[in-house]
Amino acid sequence: MGRTRGPQATKGDRSPKAICGFNDAKWASSSTGASLVASEWWHESLNVKTLGDIRSQLASGAFEFSEHAFIRSVERNISEKEIREAGLTANVVEEYPDDKYGPSVLVFGITESGRPIHAQVSTTDTRLIRIITLYEPDPDEWLNATVRR
Repeated sequence: MGRTRGPQATKGDRSPKAICGFNDAKWASSSTGASLVASEWWHESLNVKTLGDIRSQLASGAFEFSEHAFIRSVERNISEKEIREAGLTANVVEEYPDDKYGPSVLVFGITESGRPIHAQVSTTDTRLIRIITLYEPDPDEWLNATVRR
């Protein structure tokens, strides 16, 4: 399954391959670095969630856990409150358009206490956003929370 990392594409390269196969994209910067965000019209044409949808649903608690995510949240002591808090600041780190369970993205957000959280979420347009997995980024695997080593 192809995993596409947004930060590796260059800002000036607008080719579909460079921007993860999307027809159009824009760069959004955050305090943690740049991340690739697909344009609203592209998402609407495929009935997938936008970054705004993802943030809104995570922050409001309109999410469900996969069995794996539920187990990991308990093991890693990540509360629903922390997921909602991280959802407010969520930015896309990686995009997985060809994931075996359907298109998804890895988002990064920070809780009110400053805890970094990664959550892989489905981008399929459903009533609740589905959390596939979640964890704190490991400094041995991530240069910062948005770029892999």
